[in-house]
Amino acid sequence: MKQPPGRTWALVLSPTREFAAQTQVALGPLAKASLRTVSVGKALRLTTRPAGFRPAATRNPCGGNLATLARGDRCSISILTLPELVATTRPKRKAPPPRGLDFFIRWSQGAWAEKRVIEAINRDHSWSAFQYGASRGDPKSFEEFKGEWEAYQTAQGRMGKRPDVLIFDQSIVPELDAKVSGGLSNMKLQPDVNLLGIPEKSLCGVEVETSFWKALTAESKGLPLSFTLKEEDVAGIRQWMRIASKHILMVQVFLDSAWAIDLTGVIEDVGRGAIKAQVDYKTRKATYKIPLRKGVVFGTLEEVPVANLRILETERGQILPFPVFEGGRFSPTAELRALLLSLA
Repeated sequence: MKQPPGRTWALVLSPTREFAAQTQVALGPLAKASLRTVSVGKALRLTTRPAGFRPAATRNPCGGNLATLARGDRCSISILTLPELVATTRPKRKAPPPRGLDFFIRWSQGAWAEKRVIEAINRDHSWSAFQYGASRGDPKSFEEFKGEWEAYQTAQGRMGKRPDVLIFDQSIVPELDAKVSGGLSNMKLQPDVNLLGIPEKSLCGVEVETSFWKALTAESKGLPLSFTLKEEDVAGIRQWMRIASKHILMVQVFLDSAWAIDLTGVIEDVGRGAIKAQVDYKTRKATYKIPLRKGVVFGTLEEVPVANLRILETERGQILPFPVFEGGRFSPTAELRALLLSLA
């Protein structure tokens, strides 16, 4: 049978339709689509085990496992369509060897930007923003960096590419807090299967990108800047938006302002070829660049961050000094509030 994109077919053998109905009641909450049952006889043979299916989850009263012939009595098969997150697990990836100071500077700047975005959103008491994607962290040593990098990589790809942040209407936060182990502030440590139904309750997701520019200054000098969306992220972002049925905003953080754009229209433009990828001269990655004026001003910098020096020493003894931003604060704009209200 043909699988729909982003879904997994789990087949559960049961001796009767009544047992199949009980299975439906038990597993239905985990499904994002229908559970249907068909009757089969001796001739049935399943040649492969469905990817990601866990036999321990439901017993096979007909004996054997899902890769064997259903011998003897007629059985029923429950065909359960599950989200991809149940079917896929990504192996833990080891941190790469250092790729130069620029990599660590951008990693640290990304962690700083995520904190400032969450803080700015939470200044409006209508919303509460929480870390959702694995944080890039702010490692004090290379060993800490390795741990942060591996956790960050492992968290990607189950439900798609998790946006860095989820925004919720403040009125439902207490209810959802009780449903997540450790509360919503602990989402980044939870696998997707432990957060079923939580992203769907959010207002939207937020993907944070950074740049070492002052956007307003550059624009005043006739050098308009852009939102930057890496081509390698498009499929994962599209997948997450489809499964969660939610929009993702991209917030591009500069050193004088931050800008926001709804990625729904951007992803559609990419799909029909209206936006062409360019190779970024620094990252060497194919990147879509969208003019900032296609979005809105997220916030303006009202408190300048302080840049401190940090030094990491690698396992090989290499010394890597780089600047780390601390502090700073953005004042959210009326345009941002209007954009969030449009998604409510």
